[in-house]
Amino acid sequence: YAGDFNSGIHRSTDSPGVMMRGNGMVDSVDATTSDPVNADINSGRISSTNSLRSGDYVDHIFVSSDIDVLNWEQLVRISGGHYVTPKVSDHKALKTVVSLEAPVGKVGTATLTTAIPSDGLALR
Repeated sequence: YAGDFNSGIHRSTDSPGVMMRGNGMVDSVDATTSDPVNADINSGRISSTNSLRSGDYVDHIFVSSDIDVLNWEQLVRISGGHYVTPKVSDHKALKTVVSLEAPVGKVGTATLTTAIPSDGLALR
């Protein structure tokens, strides 16, 4: 689940986050196995070009707790402590890389096969 939730753990009531975590989801920024990139920058953007570095963000990528999060990054363009213009959105994009490895299971006894020549003529 990804998007602008207009809420976060920095708020006194984080209803969307409480609901997501209560259903086994985790915020990918908290679950990443590497250092999050630009996590100290607010994800929402106000009208000012000054960058806000309180680490408050209202945009999230929630994943199931059994998903491995390899990387989390907030894509932001800053120069000299200011957001680079033109502003594309009032929020910054988030990017998460996850691993979708499936558990290896037993599939049963192998099925007998018949070798077929590449010209297919043996089937006549």
